[in-house]
Amino acid sequence: MLRGYRVQITIQNTSIQEFPTSLLTTLGNIYFLSLSLSNNQIRSINPFKNTDQPWVNHHGTILEAIELMGNPLQCDCAMAWVSEWIQASSANAHDLEQAHCEHQGASINSSLTYVYSTKYLNSSHCYQSNGQSINSVLPLILILWVLLFVLWIDQK
Repeated sequence: MLRGYRVQITIQNTSIQEFPTSLLTTLGNIYFLSLSLSNNQIRSINPFKNTDQPWVNHHGTILEAIELMGNPLQCDCAMAWVSEWIQASSANAHDLEQAHCEHQGASINSSLTYVYSTKYLNSSHCYQSNGQSINSVLPLILILWVLLFVLWIDQK
C-alpha cells in the first residue's frame, strides 16, 4: 500500500478536454495528491466534487497542488471550489497564477488566483437563481415550517 505517500498525476500537452475525476475516488491510500494538467484542452475541473471540502476526497486524500496553465478554462460557478482551495492552501495557490480564464472580457488580470480570490470569493453568487439569492428563500421556508407546525398542533 502507498499510505502516507505523495502522488503526482501528470497529463500534459494533450488534447483531452475533460479530466476523469472518477479516477480520484479510488485514491484511498494516498495522503497528498498533485495534479499537473498543463497545456491540454480542459475547460473545467472539480477534482473531488461530491465532498464537503472540495480539496479533500472521502478517503482523506488532500489535493496539495494543481497546475492548469495552458487550458481554455471557463471560470464560472462549476469551478467555485478554487476559491475555497486558495483560502485553505494559499501556499500552493501560486501554481494557479499561471492559469488564466478564457473569456474574462477586458479583464486586466484573468489568472485563476485573481478571479477566484475576488469575484468568486466565498462563492456566494453561485447560489443564485433568476437573480434571487438563496437567502431570500429562507424566510419562505421558515413561514412554511411554522404553518406546518401550527397544523400539527391543531391535529393533536
